[in-house]
Amino acid sequence: MSESQLSVMRVFLKLVLICVCFKLISAQQNDDSDGGDSDFPKVYMDQQVSGFNSTNITSGPVILVDKRIVYITDFRYFGPHGDGLQFWVGEGISPYNDTEQYPVMTHKDFTEYSSNFYLTLPEEHGLDSINYLQLRYQDQPLDYVLFGQADRKLLKNHDPSNMEDSLYRIPKCCKADEYYDVEQRCASASTILDFNIKIFESNETGLDPDVILNSSDYRIIPYYRKLKCAPQEVVMVIPSTELHGIIYNKTLIVQGQDIYNHREFCVDGLNSSQSIDPLVLVCMQTLESSKELNFYLPALILSTLCFALSTAAYGVILRRKDIHKRCFIMFSSSMCLAFVCLIVMQVQNSIKTCNAIGFVFLLTVSLSFLWLLILCLELLYQVIRPIEDKRYNPRWYWYCGISFGLSFLTFLISLLTGEQWIPDVPNSFIMPYGNISNMCEFQTTLPRAFIVFTPIIVSIVGSSISLIALQPCINRNEKDKLINSHFDWISHSNNYKFLYRTYIMIIIVACFWLLGIFFYSTQLDNTKTQLALDVIKASLGIVTFVGFVGNKYTRAEISDKCHKKKFTEKDLELNGYSTPTSTPETQLDNHEDFPLMHQRNYGNLTTFQSSRPGPTG
Repeated sequence: MSESQLSVMRVFLKLVLICVCFKLISAQQNDDSDGGDSDFPKVYMDQQVSGFNSTNITSGPVILVDKRIVYITDFRYFGPHGDGLQFWVGEGISPYNDTEQYPVMTHKDFTEYSSNFYLTLPEEHGLDSINYLQLRYQDQPLDYVLFGQADRKLLKNHDPSNMEDSLYRIPKCCKADEYYDVEQRCASASTILDFNIKIFESNETGLDPDVILNSSDYRIIPYYRKLKCAPQEVVMVIPSTELHGIIYNKTLIVQGQDIYNHREFCVDGLNSSQSIDPLVLVCMQTLESSKELNFYLPALILSTLCFALSTAAYGVILRRKDIHKRCFIMFSSSMCLAFVCLIVMQVQNSIKTCNAIGFVFLLTVSLSFLWLLILCLELLYQVIRPIEDKRYNPRWYWYCGISFGLSFLTFLISLLTGEQWIPDVPNSFIMPYGNISNMCEFQTTLPRAFIVFTPIIVSIVGSSISLIALQPCINRNEKDKLINSHFDWISHSNNYKFLYRTYIMIIIVACFWLLGIFFYSTQLDNTKTQLALDVIKASLGIVTFVGFVGNKYTRAEISDKCHKKKFTEKDLELNGYSTPTSTPETQLDNHEDFPLMHQRNYGNLTTFQSSRPGPTG
């Protein structure tokens, strides 16, 4: 081999060696990066599904521990306790179309207001085959949970040790791969979190805060549940300097404060630039919330009285042919009943009373807002047909049929398509202000709440369109010489214009009832702003009374009706005149065709008749 060939060979080998070294270095870097990904701060969590959510039952997420064990968090049952309460499972799509169901063994007696407990499913009917979990009381279905959203192929095999007391399942504020950042928002992090929270030695009889369990004696398994506080509560961070920890029933205790259940606290980590520090958030009641009741509930009561007075006032001045006043009486009376239901649901929490009053509220609030729409349509009709003799009088029966028909349709949709005997009352109508703890709680989802919101939306939109079309009609009638000179238009045109302005004011206040759609799941952080919005919503009756009864037209009608004076002989200066008596000569005066004929007219008529020439023959 020549010297030139050897040189070429050496160069080629060097290139090969360089390529091999480069590949080895790249592979090592990839291994290092893979090792870094394995340290990504994903906290282990079992799969979970949405929990119970009805009037009688609520809960946090339902944790799928393994193929036969589920863990129900923050379970609340507002009903009679006893042996009649039983869980069932089935393989059908839902319990309403399943013919075979199987009982479930429970490890809880449901004596606590808020509790966390395990359920052991039947051996032959585990999570890999069943589709729902239902709760009954004495064979009456209450609520159920679906498992279809979980990936049950990933479930662990059954192990009774998954129910040991040393396992502490507590709520985590953010998802598995997220922690709080400095702005207290859930965000990804690059450091593993160690849930460094104290576990006190405790049992049902008491606890010793000086005895803290060793980390080897317990294991924390978090589940995801975002902290949602009530309007009268605020989110507070428990300082690390304050003594706090978890006790035997997996609740949080804070020295000098209170015991917080799984709805009222969550744990997580605060992600800083270098590490993640443990973080405990709780829902704490504000001191100023006890004063808020002084505004909201009295506004409801005052509006109820105003609706009742408005109904009575228009009942006094009602005339037989005045259809508009009839429509207003229907609106104010039905709204009065709806506000009475709101007050009852605001001050007590009996399940039977809440459900019964809830259905009445659902019916009356739909009926009242439909009558508000009819009022605006009737006003528009009267302006389009200003001559009273040319109007379609039977329209009153159409109004009654449409309003009652649609209201009962809403009632039946809620009754037949929802949970059995539980009304779909939106939670935005019952506000927990002040120190009232006993109030109705309807866990109605937003899609179901639209059963109530839809009639309100239709009413407000339809009324607004009617008022928009009303003003051009008024202007047109003012320019029409045949109409503006007619007695009906002259006597009612100013009243039409006033009602137009009044309905605008009513609709503006009614729009606040729709704010519950936007703040359905969460309330405003500023409780005073939330309270102001709710008070405006509750003052609908006050605005109605001021607009419809307090105006000069209605006051004049009421004054004329109440102070109407009966004329006497003294008022007519007839004293000394004898009262006429009926004689054969004056009997014609009493004839129904001649009610005002005097005696001399009768004499003239008889003279005229006697002077007529007789028939010629």
